Amino acid sequence: MSESLKELSRLLKESKVKITDFNAASKAEGLVKEDYERRLIAAMDAAGTTVVANEYGNFGRNETIVPVPKDWEAIYEYVKANDAFYLLYKQITSTAYRELLETGEEIPGVESYTRVSISVRKPK
Repeated sequence: MSESLKELSRLLKESKVKITDFNAASKAEGLVKEDYERRLIAAMDAAGTTVVANEYGNFGRNETIVPVPKDWEAIYEYVKANDAFYLLYKQITSTAYRELLETGEEIPGVESYTRVSISVRKPK
């Protein structure tokens, strides 16, 4: 191995710090962007328009209906009764899956693999 464990761990730590800093900056800028979007929507509403075109680009107001689940039991009943499983995400919850495996129960149609990763903690 040409790189030492110490050097590789240093590089990994530096990379994780950069990603953390980037994510924090991205989240903060996302909040700024959302504020500008709210303000632009309000200004467009006040101007009675749904489109703004200028040297910065073409900006269009869009409306989308978004579901907000309130009663999961009722939703599951509907999904089962109407064979409407397309309404749900197709993803198995890893924690619950691992718990079933620990009890010896297997779920048909599911394969698993072991992901190997590195955890990084501050030095003592």
